[in-house]
Amino acid sequence: MSLACFMIMLISSSDPVVPSIQGTAAHNLLKQFQTGNQIAFDLSVGLLAGVFMYYLVVRVPEQSKRRRLRKNLVETYRSFKKDSIAIYLSCFMPSYPAELPETLSDQAEFRKFFSEPHVPSQDRWHAVANGLNDYRLSSLVVELEILMQEIHFTLSAIDVQDHRAFQVLKHLSKIIYRSKKWTTEYDDVKSMMRFLWSLHTGWSWVDGYAESDPISEMIAAI
Repeated sequence: MSLACFMIMLISSSDPVVPSIQGTAAHNLLKQFQTGNQIAFDLSVGLLAGVFMYYLVVRVPEQSKRRRLRKNLVETYRSFKKDSIAIYLSCFMPSYPAELPETLSDQAEFRKFFSEPHVPSQDRWHAVANGLNDYRLSSLVVELEILMQEIHFTLSAIDVQDHRAFQVLKHLSKIIYRSKKWTTEYDDVKSMMRFLWSLHTGWSWVDGYAESDPISEMIAAI
C-alpha cells in the first residue's frame, strides 16, 4: 500500500484504527491515538512547515538576490552605453548637449545619429574611428572592463537557468576581455568599431537589426 493511499484511509476513517490494518503491527501504533488520522495530520503539518521554511530560508532570499543583481547589471549596462557614447562624441564634437548620450542610448536613435554624414563621403561613425586616440581608446577599454566585471560577478553569484542568456553574456564577456589588446592600429580599430556598432544597434549578420536591445533582453532573462 502506498503512503498516499495509507494517509487517505487514515483521514477518511472515523474509527480509531482503520479496519484493513487490524491485527497488523500498525494496529498497536495507531490505537494509542484518539483518531486514526493523527499521524496523517502530523505528517501534513511537518510537510507544510518544511515547505514554508524552504521558501523562507532559501527561495525568498535567492529571488531577492537575483532581482538585486539583475537591477545592478541593468544599471551598469545603461551607464556603459552613456559613458561610451560620450567618448564617441568627443572624437568629432568639441561640445554637445548634456542629454545627448542618454538619447543615443536608444539603439534606433544611435543608428540614426551615427549614420548621418559628418563630412562628404564620411558618416559620423567613421568620424569616431578617425578620432580615436590612445587616451580615448584607453577610456573606452576601461568602460568595457567595468561591464565585463559586472557580468562575471552576476553569472558567478546566481544560477542562470536561461541557457541562451548565459551563453550570450559569456560570449559578450569574452569579446570584451579581448578589448585589452586593442590598439589604434587600423585592423584593431576596424574590428572594434564593428563590434561596438553591433553592441549599440543590435545588429547581427544573421538577423540584421533587432527591434529591441538583445543584451537588455538577456539580462532580463537571468
